Amino acid sequence: MTLGKTEVAVKVAERLRVNQKAVMQFFSVVLDAQMRALAERRKLTMRGFGTFRVREIAKSRARNPATGDTMVMPPHKHVRFRASMIFRHIVDRRR
Repeated sequence: MTLGKTEVAVKVAERLRVNQKAVMQFFSVVLDAQMRALAERRKLTMRGFGTFRVREIAKSRARNPATGDTMVMPPHKHVRFRASMIFRHIVDRRR
């Protein structure tokens, strides 16, 4: 099951007993700030959650599996996430 931003906002609003619209606005501001930080600083650490980093991917060759044609992939950036030990422990405990 996928949990979207709206579903998270509903749960947060219920738990904190605040307006869902205010929670959605808060999430939008936080996510925007995080994306901008990654675009500028290339690293975002949230203690107890994890670290996001932007990684440079060099130009490479790839093969289209449908046609078998070889193509050149231009250099690009990729966002990587590494979960904190607390995050991993919580996820592992629920198995």
